[in-house]
Amino acid sequence: MRDIHEYAEDIRRSFQFDHCSVFIQTTGNGPDALLWITETEGCRAINEKYIAANMFKKDPFTNDRRDHELDRGDDVFMLSTPESHQNTVNGRCFWNFMTENGLVEAGASRRRITTGADIVIGLHRGRDLKQFEINHGALRSRLSTFHDLIAPHLLGRVLETGP
Repeated sequence: MRDIHEYAEDIRRSFQFDHCSVFIQTTGNGPDALLWITETEGCRAINEKYIAANMFKKDPFTNDRRDHELDRGDDVFMLSTPESHQNTVNGRCFWNFMTENGLVEAGASRRRITTGADIVIGLHRGRDLKQFEINHGALRSRLSTFHDLIAPHLLGRVLETGP
């Protein structure tokens, strides 16, 4: 678990994000749920508000839309600003929430680990860090490696503790 947290911190610092959170999103039988794996320093408060507001149901990165890439086993990566998701009610609601919490850029990398369960790595930036340019190819590569680190760890925990 420590390796996962350290890797999240390294991505946050290397790409000038304010926050990096890692969680599993489950859908299907029963209510959708988020199971937190780790979060970098300073994002606990925003994560708690996010859960309390059921924002993951409106979040363009974690909503019910299931991409064909995930079904094929590909990672799905998106990085956006408020302007890029203003065309839907849920997109506007999500970005109003983010703006109210001082965040102006967000992204996520998703990987399906089984039917109804995805690993999601969430990234956020506030106004102070917005001016830093991101090398998207390098970020995608690091996030893919991060997924490769997380998945076996989760499998090991399931095998140790049972389903």
